[in-house]
Amino acid sequence: MWDNVLKQTGFRGIEAEVHDCNDDEFYSFSVISSAAARPPPQLDFEIVFVTPNCSPPDFWLDQLNVSIGLVTWTVPRVCTLEDLSDHENKICVFIDDCDSPTLVSANAAQFEGLKSMCTRSKGLLWVTRGGVSESLNPFANLTSGFLRSLRQEYSGKRLGTLDLDPVRSMWSVESIKAITDVFMQFFDQSIQDWPSDYEFSERNGIIHVPRYVKDNKRNSSVFVKTIQSPLTNFEPFLQPERPLRLTMSTTGLLDTLIFDDDPTSAEPLPEEFVEIEPRAFGVNFRDVMVAMGQLQSKVMGYDCSGVVIRVSSIAAANGYKAGDRVAVLLRGHYSSRVRVHWTSAVHMPDDMTFEVGASLPTQFVTAYLSLYDHAKLQHGESVLIHSATGGVGQAAVMLAQRVKAEVFVTVGSEEKRHFMMKQYGISPDHIFSSRDASFVTGIMEMTQGKGVNVVLNSLAGSLLQQSFDCIAPFGRFIELGKRDFELNNSLALETFTRAVSFTSVDVTALGVLRPMHAHRILNEVVRLVASKEVNPVTPITVYPLSDVEKAFRLVQAGKHVGKIVLSVTPETVVLV
Repeated sequence: MWDNVLKQTGFRGIEAEVHDCNDDEFYSFSVISSAAARPPPQLDFEIVFVTPNCSPPDFWLDQLNVSIGLVTWTVPRVCTLEDLSDHENKICVFIDDCDSPTLVSANAAQFEGLKSMCTRSKGLLWVTRGGVSESLNPFANLTSGFLRSLRQEYSGKRLGTLDLDPVRSMWSVESIKAITDVFMQFFDQSIQDWPSDYEFSERNGIIHVPRYVKDNKRNSSVFVKTIQSPLTNFEPFLQPERPLRLTMSTTGLLDTLIFDDDPTSAEPLPEEFVEIEPRAFGVNFRDVMVAMGQLQSKVMGYDCSGVVIRVSSIAAANGYKAGDRVAVLLRGHYSSRVRVHWTSAVHMPDDMTFEVGASLPTQFVTAYLSLYDHAKLQHGESVLIHSATGGVGQAAVMLAQRVKAEVFVTVGSEEKRHFMMKQYGISPDHIFSSRDASFVTGIMEMTQGKGVNVVLNSLAGSLLQQSFDCIAPFGRFIELGKRDFELNNSLALETFTRAVSFTSVDVTALGVLRPMHAHRILNEVVRLVASKEVNPVTPITVYPLSDVEKAFRLVQAGKHVGKIVLSVTPETVVLV
């Protein structure tokens, strides 16, 4: 669609497209590059060649006159700087003295001529020789600073410089070609936008423009003391006297993830809370979206498992004591001392590993709340689960199969399609792509045009609307995403004429506002996994907490399957 629109509006179509992550299933936006199709140059104006006292050779000026005249269909006029007149709204090409640049020692008459040429002309190209790179005459580059100031004061006027190659005579055929080429590009009136380049130099027949280039070697040398600052060290994560918390120095830059002092550690343990020493953290896509600044929330950390080290009196009355192994539904953060309301922690069976415990809370509570509590999915009903190879997706597939519902899924790659067939026995005609809206046609064909009873949605933008339109009469649409809500996007309401419902699920809010509801679900999830009625998501990929940046980047790329967990041991060290 964009390719067609661009071509219809004077561009060349899509020449390059780059996603913000490598996986089409999880990317949020694209950068599209397209150049405008260039019309023939428009050079319909009068031209004046301006020279200082020592004029260029007549033969050279005649050749330049012919070269410029052939592309503009005009006959340029020639005058000296002192005799400059009748140049208002004309383009001036000032051919400066190659041995004694005018700005070095201009007399009163020349200075008046310069002022008049710069302020009253329609545009100016100032030609020098040997003033910039490989400079033989630094005075020739006074022009650059002079015109940079003028461009600030005379917005909208094209004031440019061209520095010719100092290794040959200024009065050469090559110089004429360079002046003509730059003149055509710089003064082309068919380009309405403000020129992006004003300073040009010709070296060995090639036109150059100045550009900033990052000098990594020099930066490393200059800033070596900052990089090796003693304020940043690898230290143990579990320090009795110094509780730590994961922070981010610069939002959007994952390489600035670092641990610092936990500002809440000195506060008394609130009533009804337990304090836990973590043994594993579950990484969620929401963590990465927060780190990248794609959500309004600043909280990272939603899954954890560990050992209780301190309890309040109310928590103790509800069966919690130091040494208990618990799985935890967090509301932040990746801390060495985790504090939560007792309802957000549930006891783990002795044979359940901490890594499995950290993989359960957010994924299974979200799926359980969505399919069982809100959608009330029943035997024989149909459900569409988007992004089914992720943690929530796999949990939802298992819970749906537990009640013998008909399961349709979307995935982002052929590899993930094979995973769903092999791991969960889903037939190929029930697996669709999450990259585009083709799943709509597939769903309607498989359901004889009725749609599905339940949609568990994690797609954004137009695909959210397409998913909503797949709902059967009296169907239930469960929305897990947050991005469309925070952007205040719209939803066409016609589907509601089929008596459908739309529900937004936020497990974090559930834990805060309805703690006993969250506690009931979390207990039931652990029981289902312990009794083998459902299995943990697979695979569980484990990294040490010190590799938190690597884990975040893997989630960001969207190529992983299952759940990523960060493990914690007494030997774990992190950047502090």
